[in-house]
Amino acid sequence: MIKLRRYFFISSFISFIVIALLLGFFVRQTVRTNLVETAESKNVALTQAFSNFLWPAFAPLVAESATLTPEALQHDARLPELYRLVEEQLNDLSVVKIKVYNLEGITVFSTEMAQIGDSQLDNVGFLAARSGGVASELTHRETFSAFEQEISDLDVFSSYVPIYANGSSGPIVGVFEVYDDVTPLVVRTNQLQWLALGVVAVLLGLLFAFLTLIGQRTFNIVQGQYEAIRRNEQILQESEEKYSNLFQQSGDGIFLLDWHGRIHDANLRIEQMLGYEREELLMMNIDQLHPENATQQIRQHTTHLRQKGLAQFEIDFLTRDGDLLPAEVSVTMFELNGEQVLQGIVRDIRERRRQEQALRHARDEALAASQMKSQLLANVSHDLRTPLNAILGYSEMLQAGVYGTLSGQQQEATSQIIDSTGHLLNFVNNLLDQAHIEGGRLKLNPRPFPLLDLVQEVEELVRVLAEAKGLALHCTIAPEMPTQIYGDRYWLRQILTNLLGNGIKFTGEGFVDLQIYPSGPAEWVIQVSDSGVGIAPAAREMVFEPFWQVPGEKKKLGSGLGLSIVRQLVTLMNGRIDLHSEVGQGTTFVITLPLHPVAEYVG
Repeated sequence: MIKLRRYFFISSFISFIVIALLLGFFVRQTVRTNLVETAESKNVALTQAFSNFLWPAFAPLVAESATLTPEALQHDARLPELYRLVEEQLNDLSVVKIKVYNLEGITVFSTEMAQIGDSQLDNVGFLAARSGGVASELTHRETFSAFEQEISDLDVFSSYVPIYANGSSGPIVGVFEVYDDVTPLVVRTNQLQWLALGVVAVLLGLLFAFLTLIGQRTFNIVQGQYEAIRRNEQILQESEEKYSNLFQQSGDGIFLLDWHGRIHDANLRIEQMLGYEREELLMMNIDQLHPENATQQIRQHTTHLRQKGLAQFEIDFLTRDGDLLPAEVSVTMFELNGEQVLQGIVRDIRERRRQEQALRHARDEALAASQMKSQLLANVSHDLRTPLNAILGYSEMLQAGVYGTLSGQQQEATSQIIDSTGHLLNFVNNLLDQAHIEGGRLKLNPRPFPLLDLVQEVEELVRVLAEAKGLALHCTIAPEMPTQIYGDRYWLRQILTNLLGNGIKFTGEGFVDLQIYPSGPAEWVIQVSDSGVGIAPAAREMVFEPFWQVPGEKKKLGSGLGLSIVRQLVTLMNGRIDLHSEVGQGTTFVITLPLHPVAEYVG
């Protein structure tokens, strides 16, 4: 405890010294930044004043300087007058030197005559000012030539400032360099800096003294807590004994390991599971209890354990007899006696594996049976369609009188044959479609096609059925829909035919409506509504199941496949179908499909 207290006070003292140094650096940088900003603002204002009052006198010389040699510039007759004007303008100011440059970087004027004619074209400050910026620098000069005289030991702030033709709105016509003596300002700034550092040092000293008192009080409290901890060690020891009892009596096998995989402890259950004695296990590494091909798997779980502190996985163990023991392992990390220890709980899952294998076998048999069913449906449907088409064809020929005139009873019987054969053929076609979908053999063939043609074709097909029952049939396409859409026309025709046919079948009186309209820029909607018997809430999900029909409606001819085929086709088209219905009030099916501009697919 004494060492801890000494460490606290020493580290606190060092920390306060570091903080004081950092604060001093921060204060120095802040004060220096403010000094630079102030001096630069002053130089810019001085340049503006120079431009307003003296530029008319300098402008001709600057304009002609591009055609004059350095010697001609130094002996130009206008320089003495310009020098006098500058002295008058800068009288009582702290400026110690000024220079004027043309845009080619030639020194047109300087208060130090020997510098006239020099080139500054490669000077970074000049280039920045010529581009419209301001470049400044604060330097300390041991000696400095100011107005043809030497000045020593001063701080100079120099700025390159652009000169504009008409104030700040005109083009840049030259560059003005001004050297300002900021020695008094630097001296005051340094005094302010040292004063601030002194105040900071005093405040930090007071804070350190306060924290020292608080720290002393804290260590006294910690001393009391330390004694309490020692009193609790006995209680902790008793808890460890209880844990040891749970460890040994657990129904699962338990390992205690270090990060190198060395086994530190193992309970009785793991001995029974693997067939090793505890003393044998304590001389082994956990890798010795796994097959060689499990090394990579163990590394992956070790990485996850380091990141999360917990890992759960299944792995095979090698028993003493060389058999494989499949197990579910849960590994957690905790600290014991100052060291990180891994606890692995091992559960025998041989029985679960056997059950899973049985389930997989049953699933495979079910899939095989489903495939056989789909193939049988396809074969039966295909073989039935040929004779059914023949029956339908001959019946229609009989009805048309190809083989002679029929009596009234014969005409009625022929109509019944045609009607029943048509329903049976429709049923067979639905079976074939269902078999193709379930077998994964149905492939969409999307192409651009006129939407109106499709709707008119379906409307003509079902209108006879609607008129036979006295129902009003309405088919509308919103004006916002494109005239051509991209999709599989054949299967869209099947969707429309099935939905409208269902609506007519289950509507005794009233209407059946088809509406097609866009839903945003990327989707379009097929909505079929009727005023029929409606669907009870309990049956709304079942109506999409194959071969399912509404109870009490068995007298209706149908296969129970229409809505199932519709939903599977919509899913294949990356769409969705919604059902809204009330018993006795009618039913509405809403299909939403992706809308693709035809132009994207025209080659």
